[in-house]
Amino acid sequence: MRRISKLNNLLACIGLLAISTASASPAFSQGIALGQSDLMRQLRETGTIMKEYASTHDHYPNTTDEMDNCLKMLYTKVSMTTPDSTVQVQQNGRYRTFYQFAIGIDPSYKSTPIVNGIPQPDQSLSMPASTIVLMTDGQDEIVGWAAGIDGKPMVPDQGKGPIHFYNKIEPKDESKK
Repeated sequence: MRRISKLNNLLACIGLLAISTASASPAFSQGIALGQSDLMRQLRETGTIMKEYASTHDHYPNTTDEMDNCLKMLYTKVSMTTPDSTVQVQQNGRYRTFYQFAIGIDPSYKSTPIVNGIPQPDQSLSMPASTIVLMTDGQDEIVGWAAGIDGKPMVPDQGKGPIHFYNKIEPKDESKK
């Protein structure tokens, strides 16, 4: 019994160390390094959740209420915890923010540039380090990226373009009904 207790204590300490390494330090390098795996997991899950959002709503968030509800949903699903009820969605320039998530709407934001097959988020966009940033046209396009230490979209060490996701809702083919 004592041996199991020591093993449980060791596992708990390892778990705490892993959590603190992944979430406590906002000072990420521009490449993917130790401690950034959770940020990359969050970005991947955010992309999946936003595809699900689009399939159930037929558009991306396009009102303040939709953005606020989307941010709270993202936090709950990605962080796997209920948000503190005293924390409110905030306005930060053209973005709505909630914990580590930010979403902005720009109706003129269309056709994300693609270079060598890789969509390129606007490098003039800037957010606090480790923020998962979403920019949508409010209709059928969205791009999401993880902010590096300089607040710009993170770029992998191999220079293959920013670490992000991009999705465009394809029009439904009404002739197949």
